[in-house]
Amino acid sequence: IFKKYPLIKLAIAIGFLVGSIILITNLEFYLTLFGRLSKAGSVSTMDTRSFLFDEFFTDFKGKDIIFGRGFFGTYFSPYFLSLQKTAEVADIYYRLDVEVGFLQLILKGGIIYLFIYLIPLIYTVWKRLKIYLEEYRLEYCLSIYILAEIFIFLFEDPPSYHFHFFLLFFLAGYIY
Repeated sequence: IFKKYPLIKLAIAIGFLVGSIILITNLEFYLTLFGRLSKAGSVSTMDTRSFLFDEFFTDFKGKDIIFGRGFFGTYFSPYFLSLQKTAEVADIYYRLDVEVGFLQLILKGGIIYLFIYLIPLIYTVWKRLKIYLEEYRLEYCLSIYILAEIFIFLFEDPPSYHFHFFLLFFLAGYIY
Protein backbone atom coordinates (compact mmCIF):
# COMPACT_ATOMS: atom_id res chain seq x y z
CA ILE A 1 0.00 0.00 0.00
CA PHE A 2 2.96 2.34 0.62
CA LYS A 3 4.22 1.81 -2.93
CA LYS A 4 0.87 2.68 -4.44
CA TYR A 5 0.16 5.59 -2.12
CA PRO A 6 3.38 7.21 -0.84
CA LEU A 7 1.34 10.04 0.66
CA ILE A 8 -0.02 7.57 3.22
CA LYS A 9 3.53 6.94 4.43
CA LEU A 10 4.15 10.68 4.61
CA ALA A 11 0.86 11.25 6.48
CA ILE A 12 1.73 8.54 9.02
CA ALA A 13 5.19 10.04 9.56
CA ILE A 14 3.79 13.55 9.99
CA GLY A 15 1.08 12.23 12.34
CA PHE A 16 3.68 10.43 14.42
CA LEU A 17 5.85 13.56 14.57
CA VAL A 18 2.95 15.83 15.54
CA GLY A 19 1.74 13.29 18.12
CA SER A 20 5.22 13.03 19.61
CA ILE A 21 5.53 16.80 19.87
CA ILE A 22 2.12 17.07 21.54
CA LEU A 23 3.04 14.29 23.96
CA ILE A 24 6.42 15.78 24.85
CA THR A 25 5.13 19.33 25.29
CA ASN A 26 2.24 18.19 27.52
CA LEU A 27 4.05 15.40 29.32
CA GLU A 28 3.11 16.54 32.82
CA PHE A 29 -0.60 16.45 31.91
CA TYR A 30 -0.33 12.92 30.49
CA LEU A 31 1.68 11.70 33.49
CA THR A 32 -0.95 13.11 35.86
CA LEU A 33 -3.71 11.50 33.81
CA PHE A 34 -1.86 8.18 33.79
CA GLY A 35 -1.33 8.45 37.54
CA ARG A 36 -5.05 8.97 38.14
CA LEU A 37 -5.96 6.02 35.92
CA SER A 38 -3.39 3.67 37.49
CA LYS A 39 -3.65 2.03 40.89
CA ALA A 40 -0.66 4.02 42.16
CA GLY A 41 -2.66 7.23 42.21
CA SER A 42 0.24 9.44 41.17
CA VAL A 43 3.36 9.44 39.06
CA SER A 44 6.46 11.40 39.98
CA THR A 45 6.82 14.27 37.52
CA MET A 46 10.17 15.45 38.86
CA ASP A 47 12.39 16.66 36.04
CA THR A 48 15.87 15.34 36.69
CA ARG A 49 17.87 16.63 33.71
CA SER A 50 16.70 20.08 32.71
CA PHE A 51 19.20 21.77 35.05
CA LEU A 52 22.06 20.13 33.12
CA PHE A 53 21.36 22.24 30.02
CA ASP A 54 21.31 25.49 32.01
CA GLU A 55 24.46 24.69 33.96
CA PHE A 56 26.36 23.39 30.96
CA PHE A 57 25.68 26.33 28.67
CA THR A 58 26.24 28.81 31.51
CA ASP A 59 29.75 27.42 32.00
CA PHE A 60 30.57 26.97 28.30
CA LYS A 61 31.41 30.11 26.35
CA GLY A 62 33.33 31.03 23.21
CA LYS A 63 35.85 28.57 21.88
CA ASP A 64 34.84 25.88 24.39
CA ILE A 65 31.64 25.32 22.43
CA ILE A 66 33.57 24.94 19.18
CA PHE A 67 36.56 22.87 20.39
CA GLY A 68 35.44 21.45 23.74
CA ARG A 69 37.63 21.00 26.79
CA GLY A 70 39.41 17.76 25.95
CA PHE A 71 39.22 14.23 27.28
CA PHE A 72 39.56 15.30 30.92
CA GLY A 73 37.47 18.43 30.44
CA THR A 74 35.06 19.43 33.19
CA TYR A 75 32.25 21.89 33.76
CA PHE A 76 31.07 23.55 36.95
CA SER A 77 27.74 22.46 38.46
CA PRO A 78 26.14 24.69 41.11
CA TYR A 79 23.53 21.97 41.73
CA PHE A 80 26.14 19.41 42.76
CA LEU A 81 27.95 22.07 44.79
CA SER A 82 24.77 22.65 46.79
CA LEU A 83 24.36 18.88 47.22
CA GLN A 84 27.90 18.55 48.48
CA LYS A 85 27.29 21.26 51.09
CA THR A 86 24.08 19.67 52.38
CA ALA A 87 24.74 15.93 52.01
CA GLU A 88 27.65 13.83 53.13
CA VAL A 89 27.71 11.80 49.90
CA ALA A 90 27.47 13.67 46.62
CA ASP A 91 29.22 13.87 43.30
CA ILE A 92 31.98 16.40 42.86
CA TYR A 93 30.83 19.77 41.52
CA TYR A 94 33.45 19.88 38.75
CA ARG A 95 31.81 17.27 36.56
CA LEU A 96 33.75 15.08 34.12
CA ASP A 97 30.60 13.77 32.44
CA VAL A 98 27.24 15.08 31.32
CA GLU A 99 24.33 12.63 31.37
CA VAL A 100 23.02 13.91 28.03
CA GLY A 101 24.61 12.44 24.90
CA PHE A 102 25.19 15.47 22.70
CA LEU A 103 26.29 17.61 25.66
CA GLN A 104 28.91 14.99 26.52
CA LEU A 105 30.33 15.23 23.00
CA ILE A 106 30.38 19.04 23.16
CA LEU A 107 32.14 18.88 26.55
CA LYS A 108 34.90 16.63 25.27
CA GLY A 109 35.36 17.87 21.69
CA GLY A 110 33.00 20.72 20.98
CA ILE A 111 30.70 21.17 18.02
CA ILE A 112 33.43 19.76 15.77
CA TYR A 113 33.41 16.43 17.62
CA LEU A 114 29.61 16.38 17.65
CA PHE A 115 29.52 16.75 13.86
CA ILE A 116 32.22 14.11 13.37
CA TYR A 117 30.16 11.73 15.50
CA LEU A 118 26.76 12.44 13.95
CA ILE A 119 27.53 12.96 10.24
CA PRO A 120 28.06 9.25 9.38
CA LEU A 121 24.88 8.28 11.23
CA ILE A 122 22.72 11.03 9.74
CA TYR A 123 24.10 10.50 6.23
CA THR A 124 23.34 6.79 6.20
CA VAL A 125 19.84 7.36 7.61
CA TRP A 126 19.14 10.08 5.05
CA LYS A 127 20.49 7.94 2.23
CA ARG A 128 18.28 4.99 3.07
CA LEU A 129 15.08 6.79 4.11
CA LYS A 130 14.76 8.95 1.02
CA ILE A 131 13.89 5.95 -1.18
CA TYR A 132 12.04 2.84 -0.07
CA LEU A 133 12.79 -0.16 -2.27
CA GLU A 134 11.66 -3.71 -1.55
CA GLU A 135 15.19 -5.13 -1.76
CA TYR A 136 16.42 -2.66 0.88
CA ARG A 137 13.69 -3.31 3.47
CA LEU A 138 16.15 -4.41 6.18
CA GLU A 139 18.33 -1.36 5.67
CA TYR A 140 15.24 0.85 5.78
CA CYS A 141 14.17 -0.61 9.13
CA LEU A 142 17.70 -0.35 10.54
CA SER A 143 17.88 3.29 9.51
CA ILE A 144 14.68 3.96 11.47
CA TYR A 145 16.36 2.31 14.49
CA ILE A 146 19.43 4.54 14.08
CA LEU A 147 17.18 7.60 13.75
CA ALA A 148 15.48 6.66 17.02
CA GLU A 149 18.89 6.30 18.68
CA ILE A 150 19.87 9.76 17.44
CA PHE A 151 16.63 11.14 18.90
CA ILE A 152 17.32 9.48 22.28
CA PHE A 153 20.85 10.91 22.11
CA LEU A 154 19.33 14.40 22.43
CA PHE A 155 17.94 13.62 25.91
CA GLU A 156 20.17 10.96 27.45
CA ASP A 157 22.53 8.12 26.51
CA PRO A 158 26.03 9.64 26.58
CA PRO A 159 28.41 7.81 24.27
CA SER A 160 30.70 5.29 25.86
CA TYR A 161 32.86 2.35 24.86
CA HIS A 162 30.48 -0.59 24.95
CA PHE A 163 28.57 -2.87 22.63
CA HIS A 164 25.57 -0.59 22.15
CA PHE A 165 27.58 2.09 20.34
CA PHE A 166 29.64 -0.46 18.46
CA LEU A 167 26.37 -1.92 17.14
CA LEU A 168 25.08 1.53 16.22
CA PHE A 169 28.07 2.33 14.01
CA PHE A 170 28.25 -1.22 12.69
CA LEU A 171 24.64 -0.97 11.49
CA ALA A 172 25.36 2.44 9.95
CA GLY A 173 28.26 0.86 8.06
CA TYR A 174 26.06 -2.02 6.97
CA ILE A 175 23.40 0.35 5.67
CA TYR A 176 25.98 2.39 3.80
